[in-house]
Amino acid sequence: MKKLFLAVLALLATAFVYAQKVVLLTTGSRVPEGKKWVVPLKRSILVKMIPEAFQKGNMCSSGLLKDVPMIAGLSVGPTPYAPTDVYSIHCTGVKTAAATTPATLSVVPVYFLCNRIGHGIIRIDENVVIKEGMYVMPTVCMASIQVLEYDIAPAEMAARNAAAVAAAKAEAAAEKAEAAAKKAEEKKQEEAEAQRKQQEEDYFRERLDKGKPFGIDELDRPVRIVLKEDVDTVMAGRELARLLPSGKREFYSCRVEVDATGNIIDVESEDLNAEALRPLVTKYLKPARRGMVTHQHKQYEVPFYQYLTLQIITEKKEVSSYVLAGKKGIVFISPKTEQKDTTSPYVPFLRYYVNNLPEKEQKSLHRRLLHTVYVRQYISISNGKPSQLSGKFFEQVVPGIGAVEVDPNARLKNEVANKIVSGALILGSFL
Repeated sequence: MKKLFLAVLALLATAFVYAQKVVLLTTGSRVPEGKKWVVPLKRSILVKMIPEAFQKGNMCSSGLLKDVPMIAGLSVGPTPYAPTDVYSIHCTGVKTAAATTPATLSVVPVYFLCNRIGHGIIRIDENVVIKEGMYVMPTVCMASIQVLEYDIAPAEMAARNAAAVAAAKAEAAAEKAEAAAKKAEEKKQEEAEAQRKQQEEDYFRERLDKGKPFGIDELDRPVRIVLKEDVDTVMAGRELARLLPSGKREFYSCRVEVDATGNIIDVESEDLNAEALRPLVTKYLKPARRGMVTHQHKQYEVPFYQYLTLQIITEKKEVSSYVLAGKKGIVFISPKTEQKDTTSPYVPFLRYYVNNLPEKEQKSLHRRLLHTVYVRQYISISNGKPSQLSGKFFEQVVPGIGAVEVDPNARLKNEVANKIVSGALILGSFL
């Protein structure tokens, strides 16, 4: 019994030593070094409310009217400008404190809610302990609040110091490990860079020694494929039109290889007949300049390859006309106007077609109706693949006759033919 009595006295003495004083916070204050501030649970403290808290219709007054009254808020943080925790006190025993202003309440906290940055709202069912060095400020509904100030107990101080030492050792170990990892990463990157440079050197030497072509994007400056000087673009367009499949807005790709002297030496294509395309490309096209690469501060003339896109747009139009063949030559008559056709852009092509028929077939066409399909093909060539076009350098319209069908049952009337033949002077000037 005597030992128990001495233990109780020792406990009370310890509480008296470490509970130094009551602190009234009215503005932002900093917890002194070697101290801690406590907002106790289930113990009466004084809280002064702002005047608006006793007016109806605001958050502060509604908080006091709850079954478990709530008072917000107490801000805590490492700086006076950016609180990390904002506490609201949920309490019982709310009453006006004796010998104080009516705005000062005596309350008994039963739990706290903390709006903690990054963690949401947390319920706390124990004393709120504010560590040394932290800034505390009554805010929102509070004008001031009582907190209890304690000296940090020797055991707590020792534990804190031990934790600080352990943290310092852990930080030093982490920094050492980070430095070692950084050094290892730097070494790894250096090795990777050395390997990359060696691969680049091997790649370059292999291509240079074996004469393999470089990609257009590996050259010092991209080289454009262009038309040769004095090219007959109409003839080139006709040859390309015969080579490319007819279609509508079709794209065809080919790979052109150029040697180190600047001559096109090979053409490959998955879409077109490369054997037929190769002589046309070498006949009409050339690189704008030779391919150059710089390696270790030295320039080399190298072979390279470039992709070209060939595009063909085909338009078809059906036109019908009568043929009037006589000693003066051939005249084409429009079925709609029954007049000599001198304006249609297709007449020269139809005349060429008829004049190249055997004489017997020409005479058989006299006064017959011809149904003709005319074809206009737009041929263009661009540098690059269809998805990476870098501008057109050739574009040509190639017109021609696609198909001609003779309708023997449709004949030009005699009176119309005689009328046109009577205009011999006009006919002669036309022919």
